[in-house]
Amino acid sequence: MTRVFVSSCTIDSGHSSALVDKLLAEGFEVLHSPRKDQRVNWGDWYHRDSLNALDQTDIFIIAVTENWQFSTWMRHEAWEAEKRLRAGRIRKMLSYNPENIEVMAKGMLPFLTERLPDALEAVAAALRQK
Repeated sequence: MTRVFVSSCTIDSGHSSALVDKLLAEGFEVLHSPRKDQRVNWGDWYHRDSLNALDQTDIFIIAVTENWQFSTWMRHEAWEAEKRLRAGRIRKMLSYNPENIEVMAKGMLPFLTERLPDALEAVAAALRQK
């Protein structure tokens, strides 16, 4: 089973939530960023829990939202995923941006190298080929 990590600062709303729901319905195992209402010890998330989740990940997906590019939490997840991608421990690092949100933060642009299709049906099919 392919394990997908969805990185989003709004995992329970909008296109991020729809993406997670679709991937689960299509039989993918989905790990994701913490929910806003979760009580998370952020020190544990940064230094242990996110790393453990990423170590179990086959494909890392950035779900771009309005605030994604300004989040240190999102940068941390993407940076750690990119390290694992370069080491061959994650197969693909992709972005999902069906709202065509313009990312202007230069430090975040390098993480957006390969974009998934906007349509959820096409996303699931594309992931099966990765």
